[in-house]
Amino acid sequence: MLEHFVKIEGGVASNDAVAYEKLKQLFAPFVLRRRKKEVLSQVIPPKHFRVELVKMNKSGRQVYESVLSNHIKAKKFGTSQSREHLFTNLRKAAHHPLLLRTRYPSSEEKEHLASYFLQIGAFRGEGCTKAKILEELERYNDFQIHLTALQLIEENPLRKEQLNRYVLPEESLFSSAKFVALRRMLPGLIENGHRMLLFSVWTSCLDLISCLLEALNIKHMRMDGSSPVSERQSLIDEFNSDPSVHVFLLSTKACGLGINLTAADTCIFHDLDFNPTNDAQAEDRCHRIGQTKPVTVIRLVTEDSVDSDIYDLQQSKSRMSKMIMGTENEDWNTHASKHRGVVLKSALDRFLRSPNGKENSKNTIHCDEI
Repeated sequence: MLEHFVKIEGGVASNDAVAYEKLKQLFAPFVLRRRKKEVLSQVIPPKHFRVELVKMNKSGRQVYESVLSNHIKAKKFGTSQSREHLFTNLRKAAHHPLLLRTRYPSSEEKEHLASYFLQIGAFRGEGCTKAKILEELERYNDFQIHLTALQLIEENPLRKEQLNRYVLPEESLFSSAKFVALRRMLPGLIENGHRMLLFSVWTSCLDLISCLLEALNIKHMRMDGSSPVSERQSLIDEFNSDPSVHVFLLSTKACGLGINLTAADTCIFHDLDFNPTNDAQAEDRCHRIGQTKPVTVIRLVTEDSVDSDIYDLQQSKSRMSKMIMGTENEDWNTHASKHRGVVLKSALDRFLRSPNGKENSKNTIHCDEI
């Protein structure tokens, strides 16, 4: 579009700002947009943004880099995972290592789990065999194994001797960089009278965050795509009317756009949606008519990871959209595949420059081969 439409004397505009201004002039006769902050600026308090950059600890960094290292090694033998699968695993590693399967890797541990689960009937159904249980367990992440072991122990405490080894200690559950930030941040916000909406794209992240809030004795509620439609309004009403509930956990895209949660004045994004429009719509669940306090939006971003690459790409696209169309929102779904490729190239380049990645750099890997 820039090359085709934006022409100035001497050829295509060499300056992005000039190019965007030309496009804005091109679209102006056809577009009329009235933004909320222009129409309702006297009715709705302002919205402020803050980014919390968090740094992975040593073990978290090892897990993150092992995803790339294992992919590169597998690529040499033609057994590497798909680009989308790699991208998802890198995002999981940046959010919380327990979203991956990095524990209990030995065949003895897998055999023990499958045999014991078969013995106590943990998996039911016709044709349930140890082989099928092993296959199912391969799809479990570390946190799911932890939850399954806890559930089975609660059903029968005599199982503790066999399953207690799979129950994770608190330091493992809450060791991610983002959880360290939440543990530091949430008590202070609550002490200062703030109430929060805490968003995640991943319901598995919401499960982990719920465990964290319980450990911190923070009263909270939750609503995601699995919440019955008939119960959603009562959950909203309860949160808005009960100031003792400090946190409402929400999945970023689920539960509709018209939710009114103006009792909260702080939005925290544990992770970013690949489409920035979804994040903006999530923010508006508390930034709407009826809100009486300034709203603060906090984004948790893991440094030197695909998480930070997604954030940078979001900001770049939002600036471009704002300059051309006068809005910060853009539909990214059409270009999601291309954007994943950009993020993965950045992740691979960063890894190959790191000390742990130098061993792999001896064998040239091109970004289009990732």
